[in-house]
Amino acid sequence: MKSFIYDVYGYLLDKDEQEFLYDGFKFVVERNTKNPLETEEMNAFIISLSSSLYNKKAYIVPTRDDKLIAMSEFKEVSLVGVEVFNVTFNDVLKMHQDNMRMDDKVKLSSIKNRWIDKVNFIEEKVIPSIKVEDYYYQMLIICVIHSIGMANNAISYLQDTIIDFGDNVKITTLTHKRLSLNSYDLLNPFNLIVDSPLRDIAELYKNEEIDDQELISYFISNNVNPKEVSIFFARLLYPTKIFDLLEKNYQKRGDIIEGISTYFNNVDKMMSRIKKIHNYLVENYGIRKLTWL
Repeated sequence: MKSFIYDVYGYLLDKDEQEFLYDGFKFVVERNTKNPLETEEMNAFIISLSSSLYNKKAYIVPTRDDKLIAMSEFKEVSLVGVEVFNVTFNDVLKMHQDNMRMDDKVKLSSIKNRWIDKVNFIEEKVIPSIKVEDYYYQMLIICVIHSIGMANNAISYLQDTIIDFGDNVKITTLTHKRLSLNSYDLLNPFNLIVDSPLRDIAELYKNEEIDDQELISYFISNNVNPKEVSIFFARLLYPTKIFDLLEKNYQKRGDIIEGISTYFNNVDKMMSRIKKIHNYLVENYGIRKLTWL
């Protein structure tokens, strides 16, 4: 990767990594499945959005021969650069508010089916690939069993939400596939997706980047209804982070021991937070109660 980045983009790196910091920007080599026209449109969009909303810069870096897509190890990639700056919860809300719209295209059943597919992948591919001789095997298996249980509960809860309120999400905005409060996650064009704003809210709450009071204040100030709260709670149950780690382990894309250990050691704390917010939401929004919490 070090030689690829120099040959294609002209950046000389000290380490063989696909991401680096340079001149106040974070650069990451991202997989790109878009065609050239879609990539150009994406680049124009993120340049405009980052400037108009935050007065910052984010863009897809052109190659030495002025292309936005390059071939790396038999896959097409693009180098994304995002200016490094402090990001707050309000910055995420600003993006939501600027792109909010009524939308009948996003369906809860599609989300549910993606979750089912992921659980099947974990059970059919990931679990058989785990080697007994791995010294963290027992801890890993416990995490797998717990996360599958959480995912199945999330799927059931989302199905109940569809039964209670219908399949349409109705209100969508620009959200993120994965989100922490940093400028790269916020403005990486390959991380953007149209979905319910509750997608980001649940992710930030799971990552402990917003607390109970910030969450409750968000619900009150945005007049969130029982359907939206139910969508939030289903997403809260779904174990995004541990599934990402398990997929990374399966694809042999790096060491996941630290992440697995953190998940394992924080399960009780995580479940305590879920139970606390579950009780609040049941009491104040009348969402379906889970008897096991």
